[in-house]
Amino acid sequence: MIESIEATRRGSPSQAEIDLFQQHALAIYRRTDRMFAALMVLQWVAAIVAVCWVSPRTWDGLHSAPHPHVMMAIFGGGLLASLPVAMAIRMPGRALTRYVIASSQVLFSSLLIHVTGGRIETHFHIFVSLAFLAAYRDWKVLVPATLIIIVDHGVRGIWWPESVFGIATASHWRWLEHAAWVLFEDLVLAFTIQQSVREMRALALHTVQLEQARQVAEEASNIKGQFLASMSHELRTPLNGVIGMTELLADSPLSERQRRFVNACQSSGTLLLRLINDILDFSKIESGHLELDSHVFELQQLLEDVMAGMPLRLCKKNVHLACYQDELTPLYLLGDSHRLRQVLVNLLGNALKFTEEGEITLRVARQQASGDRVTLRMSIEDTGIGIPADRLDRLFQSFSQVDGSIRRKYGGSGLGLSISKAIVDALGGEIGVESRAGIGSRFWFAVTFPVASETEASELERSATPWCDVDDAPISQELPVLAVPFVQIATESVSSVPSSSSF
Repeated sequence: MIESIEATRRGSPSQAEIDLFQQHALAIYRRTDRMFAALMVLQWVAAIVAVCWVSPRTWDGLHSAPHPHVMMAIFGGGLLASLPVAMAIRMPGRALTRYVIASSQVLFSSLLIHVTGGRIETHFHIFVSLAFLAAYRDWKVLVPATLIIIVDHGVRGIWWPESVFGIATASHWRWLEHAAWVLFEDLVLAFTIQQSVREMRALALHTVQLEQARQVAEEASNIKGQFLASMSHELRTPLNGVIGMTELLADSPLSERQRRFVNACQSSGTLLLRLINDILDFSKIESGHLELDSHVFELQQLLEDVMAGMPLRLCKKNVHLACYQDELTPLYLLGDSHRLRQVLVNLLGNALKFTEEGEITLRVARQQASGDRVTLRMSIEDTGIGIPADRLDRLFQSFSQVDGSIRRKYGGSGLGLSISKAIVDALGGEIGVESRAGIGSRFWFAVTFPVASETEASELERSATPWCDVDDAPISQELPVLAVPFVQIATESVSSVPSSSSF
């Protein structure tokens, strides 16, 4: 994989790649500095314990005193540990700090070898120290460490072999054997470090490429969103004119055949306008420009307006439409009533689409109230085709249907539910669904609104246009003529609101 990434490089690395690699390397340097700071203190304590165990005291006749090795471990070890620890805390990540730590680390190895009388087991501390230094992923720190080891073994091997080899006399060239093993380990570690550095550079290149691809994708997405928003506006303007002209044409004297043609034009235009509005909302949501307009509104008026817009969709269906409002819900709220209406219309329209007969019920209840805020739970229950449990997770995804046959039979863009979820999320609420295939579905959402003050409610009442109850509206009088099922809007107490037992 690393080879394939490096093969994509053309020319010298970019500045972004260099910066990312340096940031990663600096993080490694600082982390390793902190590790060695803790290791230095631990080694200092270990050296004192080892000396106290190996040669705690010396005797001069009847008198004894602490062995000089104890003082060497305490003061010499403290001197070796204090400087690198201070630099690791005050100057982490700097090259000078790495070299001081490398030098102090191998000098600690020399100290341990000396105080233990040149035991062969202690020599392994040198190889462990070099392996720890390789954690820097910088082969240059091995250079001063290796030089110190070779010089130390050479000088002490000649003038004081007991302290390094544990014997009184040793060959003047024995230190070359030790130096050869150290150099062999250095070669292995240097090769490993170079491999690791190449991987870091390749990963830096890969990360930069991913970031560039993400920026290109975001730019393309923004262009797409701007195009969708611009085209939606451009299409809505002439389409509104077409729909308006067909409405005027429908009011003129027409034959039955002509009226069917005009009604078909109106229906197709309305569906197309709804689709364009969905695309416009979707583009706003995708670009993060969904706007909310907070204002005072009357909840019951909103519900009646929503329900009054539904009956014309119920033609040729044996469906009863009802609305129940909890009497504890406040009348006047502060929020975006237009977006709330959009969610209700989408969910009710979705229920109407998939329900051929039975009942569709909108329920509004107070879920929680604290201070001047109230949480409302609104649910739409239907007796439609229902949704299999293993496909519920697809519902709120963009351009998604339960399966392809649903789109072919019932139509739709697959945007309504995803837009509804985005609106509910923007309102700070949550949305969900419960369904059983062949029995029906219940879509619900809960949103918290501030309760309007009495002054704001009074101002809204004075500015509002008088309206009549839905049961007294002309549309209710025309229902028998259009053979549309009865629309019921009622305000009930919590205990008296009907509840379906299907879910």
